[in-house]
Amino acid sequence: MSDLWESNAVESGAAFQEEVRRIVEGAETLIRDSLGAAEVVLIPRASSKHGDVHVLRQVQSSQLEEAATRFLDDYLIQRATGTSIPTVRTMPYPVDGRHGSDQIICRILLDGDYSVCGCLAVRMQEADAATAPHKARLDAISVMVSTMLKAVTTSFELEIELIAAQRRSARLELQTRTDPLTGAQTLGAFEREVRKRLQDSADACALILFEVENLKNVNDLFGYQFGNSYLGLVAGALSAALPDTAIVGRLAGDQFGALVELPERYNSYLGDVLSRCRDSILRSTATLGRPNLGRTSAGAATYPNDAVDYDTLFELAEGALHVSKSGGRGLSTVFAPGMDRRPNPREITRRFNAALSANQIRPYFQPVHNLVTGDCTGFEVLARWEDPDRGVLMPDDFIPILNDPENAERLTQKLTGSALKALADLGPSRARDLTLAINVTSFDLMNREFAFELQSHLSEIHGLSWSQIIIEVTEKIMLGAAEGQVFRTLEELRRRGARVALDDFGTGYGGLRHLSGWPVDILKIDRHFIGRMLDSEIDRAIVESILHLSESSDLTVIAEGIETPEQLRALQSMNCAKGQGHLFAAALPASGLADSLRTIDFDMLNSRDDW
Repeated sequence: MSDLWESNAVESGAAFQEEVRRIVEGAETLIRDSLGAAEVVLIPRASSKHGDVHVLRQVQSSQLEEAATRFLDDYLIQRATGTSIPTVRTMPYPVDGRHGSDQIICRILLDGDYSVCGCLAVRMQEADAATAPHKARLDAISVMVSTMLKAVTTSFELEIELIAAQRRSARLELQTRTDPLTGAQTLGAFEREVRKRLQDSADACALILFEVENLKNVNDLFGYQFGNSYLGLVAGALSAALPDTAIVGRLAGDQFGALVELPERYNSYLGDVLSRCRDSILRSTATLGRPNLGRTSAGAATYPNDAVDYDTLFELAEGALHVSKSGGRGLSTVFAPGMDRRPNPREITRRFNAALSANQIRPYFQPVHNLVTGDCTGFEVLARWEDPDRGVLMPDDFIPILNDPENAERLTQKLTGSALKALADLGPSRARDLTLAINVTSFDLMNREFAFELQSHLSEIHGLSWSQIIIEVTEKIMLGAAEGQVFRTLEELRRRGARVALDDFGTGYGGLRHLSGWPVDILKIDRHFIGRMLDSEIDRAIVESILHLSESSDLTVIAEGIETPEQLRALQSMNCAKGQGHLFAAALPASGLADSLRTIDFDMLNSRDDW
């Protein structure tokens, strides 16, 4: 692109020089014919914002030209130093080493703004040539020439300024279309160009979505600067592996997209493209010297075979990407009929507001039971989206909502208000001893008003208190500084009487450090350890260690994901106080709260043989 602008500027400069040459030749001819001058030299000098433009006649330098050039240089130097100098000078012309009667008249050409246009030198043939009438005529011609030079110079300056403005505009447009970190197109530019390609061409092509695995963990472990270099390598490897005609864009922090033209028979070709991309990324990221980098999942859909419009094509490719991510690490999937079609993030976000207003996003309640008495002690609040078309959606199905600060906070507020009302509807005598565990995001805890908003909910509902509220957070939320806003919000909630539960304990990064420095009252053992503890001595030892730690630290423990009587008996033998899981009850809507309050008969449960 820059070559094009340079070419335009050179062409404009050449045209300018040609126009000046024409003015110079015309002025010389006019002076020679009207004054009978023996020799005429016109040396133009145009001052421009983009540099001085010098246009000299392509002839052998004569003494007259040298005199004129010296006169012009003297004038410019003296004007720069503030010296008063004449703009017209008459001096004898040396001929054959003698001072004859011939004379040179040198004159500085000035435009109306007293900018220098050049120098005009004339050698007269007769001794009396420099008479008043001749000088007057020469003055008139000089004014005309300077006016013409000024006009062509101004036109050239404007043309150069236009070319410069076009270059700046193109550079700004390129910046808005290009992701500065990876060099790929931005989401908006990628979508516009792909839509245009699909609209203008009937040729087959494939939309491929790539997602870099575990990017957040890479940033957490190695730092964001390393993560940025990592993404830059991935983008470069993709561009190198894809055809030159491919459109490549960065669609999100860890997601790239590409539109690739396909040959007439493309089944094996598309598979080869996906393999080349995977191998190219692995080779490039291997240079970083870190383990387990370069794993990307990919999903593809084809046009016009699978879809004929961008939105549907994107949705199908995203469904194929989801299949790849669910199936393992570093897989690639091409959409096929019958494959699960998940709504894409933009569609989910668009439908979220309508669903929230229509009360389709509701709290579900997972009972928590005392593993000694069997009594129900409270509930964990879980989000469920009751979609009329797709049934009940789990949180994993609308992750984009939880990644957006505004939507995540609105979801928490909606679920909290509805859950507290559902608990209060059980009646004061039944609700007062039950707890309600609310899962919150980092966006909620970064909100300085969160504690006041929760207080507002409690004030609107009679019969519930702060002591019944449990705030569930993950270790990842606690990765910030102890003096940060997240820490201050948790401290404020505890001062009001709420308790803090550390969810999925043992799967994060901080673990024991969080127990010593952060406000924590409850540990929830992750279902991963519960599910494996009967078959793995290590996992059983981890569960036992957490229970011993909690006992010595005066912390309550809740075991998650209890699925079988054998798991229940093992936890009871370890003196685990509380638990939840499908063995007792699945998450249920508010209408099932009353029935879930029954006390579980563990003897009967353990004697069942249909597990």
